[in-house]
Amino acid sequence: TMTLSRWALTLAKLATLGLLGGTMALTGWLALAGVPAPRQRTTPPQALLAPEAEPPTPLVARDLTLEAEGLHSLTALAFTTDSKTVLTGGLVGTQEDADGIVLTWDRATGKRVGKPQRVPAGLAPLEFSRDARYLLLMRGLGEELRLLDRTTGKSVRLGEHRFAHQQSLAADGSAVLTNSAAAVSKKFFSELKVWDATSGKLRFAIDNSGDEQAKVFYSTLFLPDGKSLLVARGDGAVVLLDSTTGKETERLATLPRTAGLPLALVDETGKWAVASTTEGGDALRGYLEF
Repeated sequence: TMTLSRWALTLAKLATLGLLGGTMALTGWLALAGVPAPRQRTTPPQALLAPEAEPPTPLVARDLTLEAEGLHSLTALAFTTDSKTVLTGGLVGTQEDADGIVLTWDRATGKRVGKPQRVPAGLAPLEFSRDARYLLLMRGLGEELRLLDRTTGKSVRLGEHRFAHQQSLAADGSAVLTNSAAAVSKKFFSELKVWDATSGKLRFAIDNSGDEQAKVFYSTLFLPDGKSLLVARGDGAVVLLDSTTGKETERLATLPRTAGLPLALVDETGKWAVASTTEGGDALRGYLEF
């Protein structure tokens, strides 16, 4: 039976923290660039309220024959930049030294295209870069991390980050981010690491483990320019960190302290971000415009 091992591991960690349940409650739009003086808008944009002019196009499902290709565990999934093909990565067996594999599928037909790409034995595909050239690989639960250049076939060893539940690659493949957040017996464990993809050396590591949830890194990712990280912490702070030094450069907002998780996403331009919590409640809580 197919297993979504990477997703199942993430859900298990969130369940341990007691953080599943509840719907997304949107709390704010944050601009990462633009005119400075922020102001609160009281009226949601009409585009969000206007009904659709036409009924949505019916969805067409395409089944990918993963098992027929020998893929046992699906660990990575991505569209290519032109959205015409889908990439799937995973393991072809259940053993610790099982081979990793990447398959490419035609989005329109659901058929596999090209030859399977093998990755070093025992390393599971984890995260594709935006252009799909680079692929982050992981052994076990983070005992080894490698970055594979899918064009040349060469890989760089980064190090280890056990129980890292979140990964992000700089758009140009120059750096890799890994992040962990877990709780055991009222102790919180959270560490943020950024690696240089060329040398494999660690740029910086921030360990915010301790008795308080406030400093836990829950949401971390690169901005499109690769120079900053967008981070949401347990205290509700949504901040930018320098991707080379790890120093905080700007605090964008502070979300209300709730039982939910703080989350943050950025658009492809790098100018706008949305920050929210997983607390149940209104679908639209309000937003900030800068």
